[in-house]
Amino acid sequence: MTERYAIDEHPNWTEWILPLLFVNGERPQRGRGGSGRIEVREPGDSRVRDMLLRFEIRCITCGRWIRPIRERKVSTPTLASLYCTLSCEQAVRPGCSRNAAAVNEQQRVIALIHGWTDPRQPSLFAGVMP
Repeated sequence: MTERYAIDEHPNWTEWILPLLFVNGERPQRGRGGSGRIEVREPGDSRVRDMLLRFEIRCITCGRWIRPIRERKVSTPTLASLYCTLSCEQAVRPGCSRNAAAVNEQQRVIALIHGWTDPRQPSLFAGVMP
């Protein structure tokens, strides 16, 4: 596998990662000063879900290989049972997620999510003359 450091450098970023990401809330996270959590919609296809949970990038802080799409420990999967983080798990390296690099990277990815429009969705103003 090629070394990757940022989630948006993955070859399938715009195909099957970005379309499933959304931001939950615009409030700062406790201790992070971020602008919301990055959540992942359930893909509906178990193969895509498995790929999401298995692909790896480097932790933005320490460079360890991590799996950025993670599953919350819940009794039944829900819309918010998957989430995305760009640093090591708290149990592995608690300082990584609280580092300024992690906060900046999260804000950068949130901006990418907010700025993206699905080219497969028709525009509200398609065909309207100015």
